[in-house]
Amino acid sequence: MKPAMKKLLPFLLILFAACSSRPPRGVEIGGVVWAIQNVGEPGTFVENPKFEGLYYSFEEAQTVCPKGWHVPTAEQLESLSRMNGRLGLVDDVPGRIFSDGKNSIFFPFPASGCYWSSNQRDSTNGYAFLLNGNFANITHSTGLEALHLVRCVK
Repeated sequence: MKPAMKKLLPFLLILFAACSSRPPRGVEIGGVVWAIQNVGEPGTFVENPKFEGLYYSFEEAQTVCPKGWHVPTAEQLESLSRMNGRLGLVDDVPGRIFSDGKNSIFFPFPASGCYWSSNQRDSTNGYAFLLNGNFANITHSTGLEALHLVRCVK
């Protein structure tokens, strides 16, 4: 197998699993099992990892993961941000690809996007995972009524 194909293989496996008729599954990165798709309607994942899914307030986000999944903690998101995150495109959809050297996962986002954590900072703010073209990090200045994407973990 060519070296370039070896690098793409984990990502291609994620896309294959998402496009198959099997139920959504996760991929383990840094000891955490991450869903390979964002949340769509409450209790469901989007059909394809390149689809953004729906946007939720902090309170809504805490209840939308499918059975057996939950919203990641700020610490889990922070750990993911320290992985080899890089900008990438999947079928012309921008996002970030995170890898622990063994497995990879794609987080789609528009020009700039946020994903909720399960942690509330205070009575008006929650922690969210901010992704854009320059960086991926945890922000705490996100109002609880702001609408963000949700990626679940087991």
